[in-house]
Amino acid sequence: MRPLRLRRAATAWQRLRGLLGGPPLARGEALWLDPCRAVHTAGMRYAIDVAFVDGRGRVVRVVRGLRPWRCAWCLRARSAVELRAGQAGAAHGGVARIEAALHGSGRFGWPALPLAPARPAACRPSRPAAPAQRAGGGRKPAAPGPNTVT
Repeated sequence: MRPLRLRRAATAWQRLRGLLGGPPLARGEALWLDPCRAVHTAGMRYAIDVAFVDGRGRVVRVVRGLRPWRCAWCLRARSAVELRAGQAGAAHGGVARIEAALHGSGRFGWPALPLAPARPAACRPSRPAAPAQRAGGGRKPAAPGPNTVT
């Protein structure tokens, strides 16, 4: 399978225009909107797939078959990748293909950020210990109140 070819839309005008007024993307092509947390298909004549990507270059949400005159958003996203409808599916490489193209773009290092290693058992937070049993059946003696005579 060929790698995904990304076309980056970095300026406000490029992101605003996006795919409007142009032909559908060819197979293996995608438009990368950076930064972008929401997309719309107002004025478009065809459906698209949209992958929302976080700051580490990981896909956090995929919207498949976004039809014309609709919108989609993801507040956790840093950017969005628009693809031809059906191209975000597993049969075409799915999320792994999108992430590989983003990491190969140089915008994100490979790997973007290393995953945090598992903490050793000694560092893991433990459950709080059960309260110690007190003499006298475990009850705390009542504190003298304001109306108590001593």
